[in-house]
Amino acid sequence: KCGAPKTHVFWSANGNPRVKAAAQDWARRHGATTLEMTGKGSFLERHTANLAREESGPAWKKASKHFAKNAEGEVHVFLPSHGAHSESVWETVEKGVLEDNPNVTKIIPHIIP
Repeated sequence: KCGAPKTHVFWSANGNPRVKAAAQDWARRHGATTLEMTGKGSFLERHTANLAREESGPAWKKASKHFAKNAEGEVHVFLPSHGAHSESVWETVEKGVLEDNPNVTKIIPHIIP
C-alpha cells in the first residue's frame, strides 16, 4: 500500500435520496471514499442499475462486506433522520463488520433530514 488509507464512508438512504448525495459530497470534500467511488462499486452501479434488489443484493452485500473489512481508523456513516431500514445493507452487513473490525477506531454518524 502506498500512502495513508482513505477514510471509508458508508450510507443508508431508506428512501431519502439526500443521504447518498451528502455522503458522496462529504467524501469528495474530505479525500474519503464511498463504496460507489471504488472500482468495484462503480462497476456494480453500472451493471446492477436495472436489476431488482433480489438480483443485485448479493453482489452489493459481498462488496460492502469487503469494503467494511478493509476500513481503518474513523469511518463515517450517513443515515436519514428516521434511521436505516432493518433489512438494509448497513444494518445487515456493514455495521456488524465495522463493529467487529479491530482496525476501526470510531464510527461517526451523520444524520440527514
